[in-house]
Amino acid sequence: MEGNRIREELVDERGTVLRTSWHPDEHLIVLSLWREGTCIGTFRATPEDAGRLGRYFTEVELRRAQSVTSVEEPTRMVDRAAADATRMVPRVEPLSEGDGLADTA
Repeated sequence: MEGNRIREELVDERGTVLRTSWHPDEHLIVLSLWREGTCIGTFRATPEDAGRLGRYFTEVELRRAQSVTSVEEPTRMVDRAAADATRMVPRVEPLSEGDGLADTA
């Protein structure tokens, strides 16, 4: 049942890779650590384990978000929004006479 597997891969700053894959036939999530193309360890997690880990990551993210809030945060949010908006706006170049769309009147 290879087609039903769900995979994810993360790489840290050292180049160590964490690979995860869902194995529906066994009802397991396999977490494996890879270094230089060699598996150096695995952990077989149940869906319940994954739920606990997901709740843990959510709690960490919520606490991180709360600790970042400061007087500077609104400014950073505005800067990020402006940068995002700039990336989304298409660049429009002015028409030139050679484009065939210049005023022919």
